[in-house]
Amino acid sequence: MNRVEGVRIRGITACVPTDVRSNETDPRILDTERAILIRTTGVRERRVAALGVTTVDLCEQAAKTLINDLSITSASIDLLVLVTQSADYLLPASAFVLQQRLGLPTHVLAFDISLGCSGYVYGLAVVSSMMKTLGLKRALLLAGDISLAHCNPKDKSTYPLFGDAGSATLLERDDATAAMHFSVLSDGANADAIQVSHGGMRNPVSKESLVPRSFGEGIMRSPMQLSLNGGKVFNFASMQVPLSLRKLIVEAAIPPESIDYLVLHQANNLISKTIEKRLSLPRARVPVSIDRFGNTSSASIPLTMASELAKELTNGSSTMLLSGFGVGLSCANALVTATAMDVVKLIEV
Repeated sequence: MNRVEGVRIRGITACVPTDVRSNETDPRILDTERAILIRTTGVRERRVAALGVTTVDLCEQAAKTLINDLSITSASIDLLVLVTQSADYLLPASAFVLQQRLGLPTHVLAFDISLGCSGYVYGLAVVSSMMKTLGLKRALLLAGDISLAHCNPKDKSTYPLFGDAGSATLLERDDATAAMHFSVLSDGANADAIQVSHGGMRNPVSKESLVPRSFGEGIMRSPMQLSLNGGKVFNFASMQVPLSLRKLIVEAAIPPESIDYLVLHQANNLISKTIEKRLSLPRARVPVSIDRFGNTSSASIPLTMASELAKELTNGSSTMLLSGFGVGLSCANALVTATAMDVVKLIEV
């Protein structure tokens, strides 16, 4: 467990596209499969970015809204971190594009973190640690993905699950705030459970990379598109995540009954219910956004807070367990006692 003191989350915004796609009416899903897909995944509808709209665009809108609503200046921000696995370019890092678009000063520290499902909590750990170590006053943590860009519309194992979103979180130094506690878990032995196998240096783009092939009825994809081994992911999430969360609670010496909310990465309904049951937490303390937005990768935790907990997080102090898990395979947990945030908002573009 790692502990970071003196850093406060002041505000969160999430940004989703206005285009809504429904699994209840999608003609690509067979009527015989529709009910069980919605019940097990929990995904009724998702938001889909228009062609040409990128993670950078969504995170830019989220960040501009947050900066404006908090009435702070861009010049006061010392650190900018973007968590995404759908960056605008192979290089440079998209954080530099956002530094310019947001009008941040040239002395700002800016870089990307290439992570999806667990990325938001990883980002919180990295940003808060850097702020404390380097004495930085303010930081922007941006997290988002255009996940559907990696999915084949003819792949029923991935395409109905994912949605697009971006988010922005403003962190400030505040010596009076409660400490954040973090724990992480990495399982690279199962790295192939969630993978886009071509397009990197190991398997550069070739003619083969662009040719879809069948992996069973209703499952078509190319090596440039996402493959997902649901069984491996479920086993990892349902066993390792509850164990790591319980360990974090014990090491942080926080009574379980004092936890107001467990905010999980929105992977699917079955995984969330399994984790919730194994931690013996009531359903009312586990907010759900996957039904309306799908699995939004690195944006899912801040999106869930912005869409489901805006009133609660702005009106008082809340003790939250945050847990992201998936690609890697990886898991990252945080125990955060947040004082009333100034802004928690969901916007559409």
